[in-house]
Amino acid sequence: FIKNLNYRKINIIRVVNFIFTHHKDFLKGNILKSPLNIKTVANELQIHESTVSRIVNNKFVETPHGIFDLKYFFLNKVNNNSNKTILDKIRTIIKNEDKFKPFSDSEIHLTLGKENITISRRTIAKYREQLGILPASKRKKGA
Repeated sequence: FIKNLNYRKINIIRVVNFIFTHHKDFLKGNILKSPLNIKTVANELQIHESTVSRIVNNKFVETPHGIFDLKYFFLNKVNNNSNKTILDKIRTIIKNEDKFKPFSDSEIHLTLGKENITISRRTIAKYREQLGILPASKRKKGA
């Protein structure tokens, strides 16, 4: 039992080290450029893909940019766009919105649709919450 716990601990450390070796620029304050692939990490660390998947599932890490789900650093295809790309687009849309008339999740959905990114409004709400961004009604200035 203790041996298995040590094995788990060592592999968690190895995976996290690999993630941040690959994403050094992110730790220095830059945006995340290229999400990792679970298969690549598994091959590099010589462990099974399912092991990497279990390691990053429901694990979080504190960075200079806030607390992130380890899955944030991995490619997750949604209509040929990584969820990372979609998160960045949502963040940018909200950053550039009129602060007196912020975009609703439905309006963000329409904006992404114009860029051929098709995801549900509920997924946008989930991603917005992951980014720590309040709903439009709470972002509105002067309300």
